[in-house]
Amino acid sequence: MNKQSLNKPLSYRGRYSTIGIDLGTSLVKMLQLKQIRGKIYLYQKCLFSTPEGALENGKITNSSSLLEQLQQAKQKFRWHGNRVSLCLDNRAFYMHTVVMPLLKSGELERAMHWEAKKHFPLALDEAVISYQYTADKTHKGNPAREYLLAAVAKSTADQYTELAVRAGFNPISLETVTPVLLRSTFHSVNTNSTDHSNYRLIVDLGNKCSNLLLVDNKGYCYHRNLNMGIVNFCEAVHSVKAGSPVAALKRTFSTGSLTEKGLHNIAGKLARSINESLEYWSGHNSKHELDLNTIEVSGGGIFIPGLASFLQNELGLKLKLYNPFRLFNSSRDEQNVSGDYRGVLFPLAHGLALRGWLR
Repeated sequence: MNKQSLNKPLSYRGRYSTIGIDLGTSLVKMLQLKQIRGKIYLYQKCLFSTPEGALENGKITNSSSLLEQLQQAKQKFRWHGNRVSLCLDNRAFYMHTVVMPLLKSGELERAMHWEAKKHFPLALDEAVISYQYTADKTHKGNPAREYLLAAVAKSTADQYTELAVRAGFNPISLETVTPVLLRSTFHSVNTNSTDHSNYRLIVDLGNKCSNLLLVDNKGYCYHRNLNMGIVNFCEAVHSVKAGSPVAALKRTFSTGSLTEKGLHNIAGKLARSINESLEYWSGHNSKHELDLNTIEVSGGGIFIPGLASFLQNELGLKLKLYNPFRLFNSSRDEQNVSGDYRGVLFPLAHGLALRGWLR
């Protein structure tokens, strides 16, 4: 995505997007969009609990229970077509940022395989290689392009595509979190926003891990996988007051201060991880001043009472929810979708639905 994409109307291929399926360790989110005369509407969405033990570290560990849930979602909800885009947890991928000279597609493909061989400890015949353009760059004074290069074991990729096929879908892509979140972020630019910073910081607080993404008005800047999520908060509660995992989860999301629930330390660790990430990027990009005044947050973790205000105070940044639903047009069937707080659970499904739809 380049700078011009922020300054001209977006156009789409056909009336309906693909179906974005975000297979999370706690919730599965599914989303499809439609466009009428250039305006985007929510066509269909659903979410349901991920069967216990179905996913672990980005790998499918219990396909039968997850398959049954996906088959039910396909039959129960009205989807247009069966083309789906899927997302893998970043922990299942090897990922590296590479800068390439301007190359033709065939040359770029070969160059990316050489880069993968150099950076990743996977035999190429046992891996799936993908790359995503992120920004225009210069290299030794010459025009170049930056890409996110990723590789995943073919056996893991096959698990996801086979699951989708058995559920009755036609999988067209399998991506990592970072480019998916990047696509969602750039599609949801609010031109009426009063925040005129050159940078946007998005943190998606998930169940077992969280993802940080920093972008500017030209595209991708930096990402980091934060190895903490709701599970860590539940474990902190459990260490203070013994009980069942269900009781720990309820206490984590109960009212009361973070200190009362034993969550102050883990919340502080999360804030420090975010600060350290920004300091790392700034230290390696001294020519660019990080004029940042807002952090946008999504994911189920942000609903832990007291966490939002704590992060806002610790980071010294204004906090707002990243909810892609807020920029959808309302239809008669979805009058209140723009104000639906659950939209903060759908950024990845949103970015997946956009795959191949944008011209």
